[in-house]
Parts: sequence; structure tokens; C-alpha cells
Amino acid sequence: MLFAEGKLPFAKPQPKLVERDVFYYDAFRSLAHSLALSKRHKAEGFSKRTFPQFKVQLRKTKDFESRRGIYRRNQQDLAYVSYKNLEISIQQLGD
Repeated sequence: MLFAEGKLPFAKPQPKLVERDVFYYDAFRSLAHSLALSKRHKAEGFSKRTFPQFKVQLRKTKDFESRRGIYRRNQQDLAYVSYKNLEISIQQLGD
């Protein structure tokens, strides 16, 4: 089946959500924020430091919900995301 010329995919594929330094600065919150705003169901993060290294998995449960809002600070609109029923697991990798 061919689509008419000029038609675009309804939903663009989204990249895999992976953070390579999940415990640095605001990376964990940013990863959770990105997952909440995406159609994906899980995201992964890894600690930059090794020995031990940690893997963090975020997964939307069947009851997951999120809401996006805007607030104004210093004459600038900033987005924020609230969510509930996000499962988080942390696993130590290696020995």
C-alpha cells in the first residue's frame, strides 16, 4: 500500500531514553520528565562512576498519569511535569 505524496507519519519515532550520568546534577529528574512527556514506557540511566556502577530503570505502570504545566519566573515561562505511578528500580552492575 502506498500513501499519497506528502503524507507524514502520524507519530514520529522517539529515540530510546537513556541517560549516561543519571546521578549528576539534574539528570535523573530530566530523564523522568522526558519519559513522562513521551509515548515510551520505560527509560534507563547509568551512573558515570564505575566500581560499582548502577543502572536505574524508570517504567510507567498501567496506572501512570502525567500533567504538564507552565509557571512564570523572572519574566520567563518554565515548563514542569507532575506524574504518578512511575516505577523506579536501581540495580548494582558488576561485582
